[in-house]
Amino acid sequence: MEDKTTSEDRTAPSDLIRKGATHAEVYNEGLMVYLYDEKNRQAIIERNGRSLVNILYSRTPEPEKEKQLAQFSRSALLVAYGLQGDGGVEVDVIVGEPLSPEEMRPVRGLKWHKPQTSRLSLPSGRLRIETGNSCRIG
Repeated sequence: MEDKTTSEDRTAPSDLIRKGATHAEVYNEGLMVYLYDEKNRQAIIERNGRSLVNILYSRTPEPEKEKQLAQFSRSALLVAYGLQGDGGVEVDVIVGEPLSPEEMRPVRGLKWHKPQTSRLSLPSGRLRIETGNSCRIG
């Protein structure tokens, strides 16, 4: 598989939604996005984290793996979310309070989804955003 991550992935400062946000663009040809801290990478691999979150797309019920996923989710080592189709991923990473109603006002070219929350351990303070093309967790 050709590695396109070094020339395609990039981050830059962004003030589009909130001053000081970081805008990230990640190359993607798959249906999953993985968020984690590099310091947690080995623990995620040892716990088979990527395979566990990928069972969300399984068409066959796997009760034992679903139980393992529930336990793994409480570790806050990895947050993953699915996409409706492949294509590049663009996000603004914002640290702090949830977005205010003013910040969530309509912005040309953006589509807001219902807010969701998750807990993620970031011991180094550095967030990794990866897709199947760039994923280093197994």
